[in-house]
Amino acid sequence: MPLKFQRNLYPGINAHLQSEVLAAGRWLGYHNHIITALEASLNRHLPPGYIAVSEESIQMRRPDIHIETTGEPRSPLHQELPAPFQPDTRVQEHIPEALLIQMEEEIEKPIGIGIYVERDHPDMPPLAWIEVLSPSNKIGESLGKYIEKRREVLYRGTTFVEIDLIPGISTSLPAIPDYDSPGPEQERHPYHIWFINPVVTRDEPGFFAHAAFTVSDTIPDIRLRLLDRDSVLMKLGEAYDSMFATNPGWGRQTDYAVPPAYIEHYVQFRDQVWIAGLMATVRLQSEQGQDLDDPTLPKPTPSAELLTVLHQNPAQVAAILGLS
Repeated sequence: MPLKFQRNLYPGINAHLQSEVLAAGRWLGYHNHIITALEASLNRHLPPGYIAVSEESIQMRRPDIHIETTGEPRSPLHQELPAPFQPDTRVQEHIPEALLIQMEEEIEKPIGIGIYVERDHPDMPPLAWIEVLSPSNKIGESLGKYIEKRREVLYRGTTFVEIDLIPGISTSLPAIPDYDSPGPEQERHPYHIWFINPVVTRDEPGFFAHAAFTVSDTIPDIRLRLLDRDSVLMKLGEAYDSMFATNPGWGRQTDYAVPPAYIEHYVQFRDQVWIAGLMATVRLQSEQGQDLDDPTLPKPTPSAELLTVLHQNPAQVAAILGLS
């Protein structure tokens, strides 16, 4: 019997839904709905005088995103700001010595988000540009084109935000460990958000910040710098859950009675255990008559006892997920 619910039952990114849209070749629609929901969230949280606008992705060749390497750079965007500036300890800022050496990449035909000073839009380039990576832009020639476009945006002095929700394909920055590469499990994550405030003057080195999270995590909020002391909290988790709440179609594509179509992409045992635990918990609570679509109730969460049992029984996890 299918177990489908309108609400997103994952704490953050829904591994079931993502596998479904990837398997069905519907990533572009999913991608653009995430962007639209995030655009609405940003416009609720932006200070007066700023606006977030969804536009053609840099994969498209927007004229005002093409960078001229001559001329004066934009004035520094990272002035004195309250500490701690970031609301989530998972967001770690870095100041690499050669920041722009790793800036490289391109996309296809989705949309992205520009954050502008409202009075300047659409005549001036954005203060920040937000992209959600698509699978085809993480490999091959498309990756190279996207990298080049990203570098152009950075040379213009625009803060660049990249949201990478696709495990199983290498990340776009060498500094971020691939999810399926050898190494400690706690350092490998299926989902990443990173942003770069580029080099804006000779004396201001810019910075790189990165947040990594997994299937059992909420999506971290990230604070983006605007002008002077202004900033905005990018609440991707709020936007993602709102996408489910406003369109029942996403829940109808999400069946917790069966494993994600691309469960093999979630290679870390930690994540397999949690997905199996969520499936078992959803089934149990549903059989008990709990209304899992009630937004006033907590989302179902596998108990510590269940997760311990599953960790100790890899064969049981494999059976639940169809990996045996």
